[in-house]
Amino acid sequence: MKIKICGLRRPEEADVVRACGGDYLGAVFALSPRQVDVLQAQSLFAAAGSVGRVGVFQNAPLAQVQEIAQVCQLDLVQLHGEENEAYARAVGRPVLRSVPVTPGEALAKALLQRSGYAGLLLDTKLPGQSGGTGKTFAWAELQALRREAKSPLWVAGGLTTANVAEAIQLLRPDGVDVSGGVESSRGVKDCAAIAAFIAAARQAEEEYLAEPYCGEQTPGSGRSET
Repeated sequence: MKIKICGLRRPEEADVVRACGGDYLGAVFALSPRQVDVLQAQSLFAAAGSVGRVGVFQNAPLAQVQEIAQVCQLDLVQLHGEENEAYARAVGRPVLRSVPVTPGEALAKALLQRSGYAGLLLDTKLPGQSGGTGKTFAWAELQALRREAKSPLWVAGGLTTANVAEAIQLLRPDGVDVSGGVESSRGVKDCAAIAAFIAAARQAEEEYLAEPYCGEQTPGSGRSET
């Protein structure tokens, strides 16, 4: 299982991700309180060493995404808007595709059956916000759909040190992604919280991912190895 810390803005935050064994860090290029420019992102990635590099975009011009991906040597491009599959293929990098989950509404099975992505990222959607809401969705309600995922499944949306184990237990994700849950204020990461989140996720991984899923065989969805 992969662990991604998203929305970093300071090199010291990136260094904590590296030191604590995080797998990816995310630089947000979309409009957001966590937005960074290319120079800031390069500084983050330099501090993170070999940690995977993710750039987060939302409805940006394709040429801009391609340029930033090249300059920053991104390992993953995370798409959080209405970008279609042709756009995703043209990016030229592995794509982590956001799948919006609206509380109180059923998730369309077809959204999980899209293949060819590096991952499908379940994230809470609220009016006027497509991600970064800091709100969870009903993980238990998606257990039955977990087996429908045709690409590795990631979970985001309101994750914290206190609840990440439950999300891992219920959904057995291939990756978890946190931003607001490790912040002291919006857009400002708490380095101690980053370390605690990574430790909690790793402990939950050891406790749950080796067990059968809901008493049955663990679903094969292209799970990444740690």
